[in-house]
Amino acid sequence: MNRKIKNCLTIFFVLSVFFLCVAIITGFYYLRYKWNAPIEKNGKHVIFEVKKGESFLDVVNKLKQAGILKDTRLFYFMGKILKVSHKIKAGEFLINTRWSQKKLLNYLVKGRPYLHKVMIPEGSTWWEVGNLLEAN
Repeated sequence: MNRKIKNCLTIFFVLSVFFLCVAIITGFYYLRYKWNAPIEKNGKHVIFEVKKGESFLDVVNKLKQAGILKDTRLFYFMGKILKVSHKIKAGEFLINTRWSQKKLLNYLVKGRPYLHKVMIPEGSTWWEVGNLLEAN
């Protein structure tokens, strides 16, 4: 192989490796930005329920159906990578759509479920209290 072709192949290889590295670094920073950016600019509060025994994939799909997440791929991927997909707690959660995906996942794993306030009138029987709690 002559020297000119060898130099061209070397330059091509070096440039290919360089552009591959640039692409990987750019992709990493883009995913990092998406992971830490707010889900919505104008956030709203949403009550979201995770039922006992639901899989992580079911929860992710419900988040999309509820309009909390637009694109679920990064959320699902990070839940699996961080090994927290099996640690999602069951219950109702008050979620703000201004949170980042990182904060949302952390909240579903470590957060406290949403508690409902119930006013029990004095002198109520246990039957009335039961009916009141069932209604709320």
